[in-house]
Amino acid sequence: MLTPAGTRALALATDMETAAATLSRGSSDDGLKGLVRVSVPPTLGQRFLAAELAKLSVKHPGLDLDVSTDLRNVSLERRETDVALRLGRLQNGDVIAKLLATLGFGFYASAKWCGRINDGVQPVFVGFDEANSYLPEAAWLARHFPRARVSFPNK
Repeated sequence: MLTPAGTRALALATDMETAAATLSRGSSDDGLKGLVRVSVPPTLGQRFLAAELAKLSVKHPGLDLDVSTDLRNVSLERRETDVALRLGRLQNGDVIAKLLATLGFGFYASAKWCGRINDGVQPVFVGFDEANSYLPEAAWLARHFPRARVSFPNK
């Protein structure tokens, strides 16, 4: 037998279930509509996502897409964005995260530079400042070339 608190909780849960079922049914003319804010690192936005979002907007003309290409962390909880694509898993916040792809980082250079590096010469990189040191690509660079960083702030 449910307690009074349990009875109230059951009534609220039933109301939530009914509302969710109503939302999921929708009507036959309900297409995807409205503003969707997407935050993505610059390289992903420019090299990959732009073409994919163009296809999405043709498929769903009711969507208004607002794309921000920024390295800074944005808050999903404060509604700064609706979808955030990142190169690493978010470490805080109450969000749903899904791994979309696995990326590998590497060092690519001319044969001459590879020979110099094999001889012990440290390469000089335009890298990341401390504010962006949490980025996966910055961590990879620091791990593989710890003394070879020249950083410029992202301002």
